[in-house]
Amino acid sequence: MAAGSWTASLFAVWRDAFVHELMRTTPLSVLSGPTGMPTVWDPFLHGPGRVGLAVENIVRHGLDLGVDVRWCARTALERVAHEHPGTALPPWGALHVYTPWRSDPALTAADPVPVGGDADCLLAAGTLPGTGPACVRVPAARVLWDLADPAASWWITPDPVARGECTEPPLHRWSRGEMDHALPWVPAGSVGRSGAMGPAGPAGSASSSGSSGGSIDLGALPPLPDQSAPGPRVTLRPVDPGRDAAVIHEWVRAPRARFWGMTGWTPERVREVYEYLDASPTHHAWLLELDGTPMGIFQSYEPHADPVGATYRVEPGDLGVHVLLAPVRTRRPGLTAALGHLIIAQLARCGTRRIVAEPDVSNDRAVARLIATGFELGPTIRLPGKTGQLAFLRVGGLTESR
Repeated sequence: MAAGSWTASLFAVWRDAFVHELMRTTPLSVLSGPTGMPTVWDPFLHGPGRVGLAVENIVRHGLDLGVDVRWCARTALERVAHEHPGTALPPWGALHVYTPWRSDPALTAADPVPVGGDADCLLAAGTLPGTGPACVRVPAARVLWDLADPAASWWITPDPVARGECTEPPLHRWSRGEMDHALPWVPAGSVGRSGAMGPAGPAGSASSSGSSGGSIDLGALPPLPDQSAPGPRVTLRPVDPGRDAAVIHEWVRAPRARFWGMTGWTPERVREVYEYLDASPTHHAWLLELDGTPMGIFQSYEPHADPVGATYRVEPGDLGVHVLLAPVRTRRPGLTAALGHLIIAQLARCGTRRIVAEPDVSNDRAVARLIATGFELGPTIRLPGKTGQLAFLRVGGLTESR
């Protein structure tokens, strides 16, 4: 019963006529009378609908029931041929449409979409024979579980909401029988130790309601060209808003940090933002430290819980990141690249499959740095306060190649 099939339309119209003929001229007509039950039961006890659902068994056992199935089928066929000569019927999808119900009248009404299918199956968009071709039931979700790798499981719901300009509503993919990762149940990437697939944070030490927890040792920086000893050790320490707001404020108010979006903010407002992040289960802030000395901010977020997730198709293991390095008096060659590799290696160890970044499109240095690190650029997106450049890095492929 493909959405574009005219044959499916003809069959469905004939099947309706066949059911009505069974109800009109056979002993089954007794089922068209009142049931004696309250009207709330009508959808379940509706005579033509019950006969329609049982029509295959009626055909199989018609003689035992005193029903002349062949005569009813032929009469119905003649009626359909008379009422719909040639190819007057539209394709099945035009008759068999699904329109999501919007419970709030203030919401924009969803447009109907053509769907294929007929009875209960994976792509179920069921009709009730004898009551017309419209959808009377659809699956609330279609699910494909991967028991060996739960994060690789797929599912989709008939959600009519368009989540940004870079994709189409899940409803249209659902109508075609495609699968998707329905938001917000997308397993997120993580910053914490191996095995953490929930909110970012060290497994076993970070609170599920915030960033609080132990520091994460990312390892030592590589030696400088003229030295043999490794550089300082790099750690991620969860931001303590009361303790760290002052130093963060010094960093973010500088003109060089204008793309961070906090230039001109007061220390109190900066602290409030990081108190919010500290309480969030999906957004986290860390201080980058070199041998205990703060030298930057690393922030992570689960895209499905962020405006960014409304602009692209979120995949299992996605993790969005922001990095701001503090100004330094003595520059260390290759510091930014070395820090990037240590962070990427940590994300790869803890379940992050793809890193998502969205710097301001006018931040040429940040975009060039992403490209040099191996990120693939996606489309530009509109976000609150900026136009972002989406960029993606598949962590597994990078760590295997290095």
